[in-house]
Amino acid sequence: MERQGVMTSKMLREFVRIVKAKDFVILDMETTGLHNSECVQIAVINQDGDVLLDTLVKPKVQIPDDVIAIHGITNDMVNKDVPEWWQVWADVVNTLTGRNVIAYNVGFDRAVLYHSTKHAGMRPTKWLENSDWFCAMEAFAEIYGDWNDYHGSYTWKNLATAVAHFGGHDVTDYHGALADCRHTLFVAKHIAKRTYQD
Repeated sequence: MERQGVMTSKMLREFVRIVKAKDFVILDMETTGLHNSECVQIAVINQDGDVLLDTLVKPKVQIPDDVIAIHGITNDMVNKDVPEWWQVWADVVNTLTGRNVIAYNVGFDRAVLYHSTKHAGMRPTKWLENSDWFCAMEAFAEIYGDWNDYHGSYTWKNLATAVAHFGGHDVTDYHGALADCRHTLFVAKHIAKRTYQD
């Protein structure tokens, strides 16, 4: 049950503030997996949905079959005329530095940035010092209001659930970085519409 008009956490207040101020970019990545994973596709859009960055990335390791089945990015797709992480790193840094960055599961995306840079043999960027980060998944969890007594927090929901909750179209059959940026923008705007500053 959605907690309409209720805002209790500082996190959610800050999230809504930057969305309403139109002062943010949205990041999404597709990866080689869940743990110690590398980026195979990265996209960034601004608050108006304009594309700032959208590229496949050649990882150091092979993409497992079960991961390919999720996002559809094959090893052949990232092995020909596709830049490696060290070649896109400067564009990523320039696009995100000094910005409010929204992602759906922001902790995972920051970890992928870290591991991709590490796998490339480069010094990891201190993203928490360079940008301010906001998690659309945590914000939506609070709006949705599925409280977990055991964990003492709201239960996280996937992006497809968030999009469907706000009346968007089904996104369960497609995962792409740019598409998921646009889905996250849709969710962020609806979170801001459904809440108020208290």
